[in-house]
Formats: sequence, structure tokens, C-alpha cells
Amino acid sequence: MLHRYAFSNFQSFRDRTEVSWLLDRKVPAAVWSHAASTGERVSRVMAVIGPNASGKTTLLKP
Repeated sequence: MLHRYAFSNFQSFRDRTEVSWLLDRKVPAAVWSHAASTGERVSRVMAVIGPNASGKTTLLKP
């Protein structure tokens, strides 16, 4: 299962950017979280919100 990925210098993203599904310990457990075999809590859902032409689709391409 993919927990996070990072990239830099890709299309409109010059600086290092990381996409992570890992949840902070402060976030209460819920139906949308999953306990991974590594002990980390991973979100089952992700939303990318932003204005038109802000790189939402590009963020998901790598």
C-alpha cells in the first residue's frame, strides 16, 4: 500500500512536494483510517481542493 510519495522539478512543481496519507496521532481513529502492518495509521481517503489550473491533477500524476 502506498503511504506517501515525494517529487521535485516535475511540471509546475519546482520545489520538493510530498503527498502523504499518514495520519497524525492526534487525529482520532475513524472509519476512514486504516492501521498498516508497520503500525502507522493511514487515511483511506484523500481530497485535493483548489482553484482551476492550480496543479491538482499534476499532483496526482507522478
